[in-house]
Amino acid sequence: QSYSGFSDWNLIKELKKELTIPVIGNGDVNSVEAFDKITNLTKCDAVMIGRGALGTPWIFEEVIANMNGMKFKKPSILDVTELCKEHISLLIPLFN
Repeated sequence: QSYSGFSDWNLIKELKKELTIPVIGNGDVNSVEAFDKITNLTKCDAVMIGRGALGTPWIFEEVIANMNGMKFKKPSILDVTELCKEHISLLIPLFN
């Protein structure tokens, strides 16, 4: 869909019904709720998280915790700030 509109997960659902090979769903998976919705709707074998992780890199830990019935403590603004500082420090040598 070329990054416009919203992903049509129904297409993934229909594809999954027709194929015997594993199907990986993706598109607009930017939260645990979206992960649960795409999984339940499509019955896909796996879910790929792409751009949804750009602003929330902890989404993977959050999804895994949810899958295991555990609570996930979202990072504080201080944690996020520290993570940003770390990323910047790792990028600086690339541009010097």
